[in-house]
Amino acid sequence: MPTWNYIAAHATGPLEAFSDAAELRTHIKQLTDLMEGQAAVPWAVSDAPGDYIDKMVSAITGVRLRIIALEGVRKISQNRAEPDRASVQLGFTHSTDPGARALGHEMSKGSKA
Repeated sequence: MPTWNYIAAHATGPLEAFSDAAELRTHIKQLTDLMEGQAAVPWAVSDAPGDYIDKMVSAITGVRLRIIALEGVRKISQNRAEPDRASVQLGFTHSTDPGARALGHEMSKGSKA
């Protein structure tokens, strides 16, 4: 039986664009450091030629969301009978998709509460 299960966070607030090169470089460096941090040989923005980064920065528009409200939503088969929940959880837990496995883990927490 197919089901839609998810955990989501909804952020609400005004969205603004920015194009300040120095601010963009700061964000690009922070994001790169975060995403590359676990790599055996992490790549750094400073590894790229300066003129390449200049060209990329000039083509980027930054977007900033000033969060004024956060709302969490969980739909993890709470509306289903226990046999259905157990079947869905088993499917998620044994999935090759890391997101599905994480959702299966969250479902197991809910059944213990």
